[in-house]
Amino acid sequence: MKLQVPSFLTDNEVATLTGEVSQMSEAMQDYVKGMVTAENAARDAETIAELRESISALFNNMPGMSFSKDAETGVYLACNQAFAEYAHKQNPEDGCVFWDCVWT
Repeated sequence: MKLQVPSFLTDNEVATLTGEVSQMSEAMQDYVKGMVTAENAARDAETIAELRESISALFNNMPGMSFSKDAETGVYLACNQAFAEYAHKQNPEDGCVFWDCVWT
């Protein structure tokens, strides 16, 4: 959406209206860009939520103790219920970075 405004050398109602239409066009462009950004963010958040659910289901259905650690930092990223109990946590969400907490 782009408005090409012809230049007017007069200082009358037409020039004033042209300036207002140009400003409205720019505001609409900003609005549409904001909507697209918001839609992309919502789509990303939905994808992240789906991935978290998939990882949780994967870990919770593995036999025995299962966990994942960051190879560089050694911080636990995710685990199943068996590992959480081993680490004296009530459930996996109580101690994995994946759920915004840190075990060291």
